[in-house]
Amino acid sequence: MAEAARQEAEAAGREGHRREATAAAKAKAELEATAIATAATQTELDRLLQQIHALQQSSALKEVQIMDLIKQRARDRGTCMG
Repeated sequence: MAEAARQEAEAAGREGHRREATAAAKAKAELEATAIATAATQTELDRLLQQIHALQQSSALKEVQIMDLIKQRARDRGTCMG
């Protein structure tokens, strides 16, 4: 009877170890998937930040061009009226 109990305890121990190993493997896979997703998100964020910077530069340049056109128009109106 003691032998049967011992075997049963060993089997339960092996089952517990198997569950722990499965859970650890699942956690590792989830962690790796999260790391990959995080890296992809960071790459996308970097790309978007570069795009924002380029758009801000373009917008500033257009503002300068608009101001130059407004000044030129004012000069042209002054010439036509003058």
